[in-house]
Amino acid sequence: MSLEIKPFDDRKVKSLIQRIKGSEDAIIKAGAEITLAQIKKDIFVDKGTARDKVVIGKSHKNEKGETIIKIGWPEGSKVEYRVHFVEWGTVHQKPQLKITKAVKDSHEKRLNAMHTVMRKEYGLNG
Repeated sequence: MSLEIKPFDDRKVKSLIQRIKGSEDAIIKAGAEITLAQIKKDIFVDKGTARDKVVIGKSHKNEKGETIIKIGWPEGSKVEYRVHFVEWGTVHQKPQLKITKAVKDSHEKRLNAMHTVMRKEYGLNG
């Protein structure tokens, strides 16, 4: 009995790996947009400033090499400290946890959005 060995064509595998590496930002951003929309929907309204100034930051790698993205208020917006008081409370006010609730409530939608983008980016539609 003989065995014929043919060279393995790994071009498709390399192409998939390149798509995976290049699509991390798009996948994370899709999830962040869903979470941002939920935060804007659920957040308290002072004069609308907190809702208007919340932004999605740029994606970057953390110390573990994971791609992350931050959602919040830019430094100097004069909103970030007030949001902290409402979210976590003060001596005179109970925590309201509106942002925490928004993140939890958007979990399923966020995952679905990320899966949709992932399938599209990896060419797995169907």
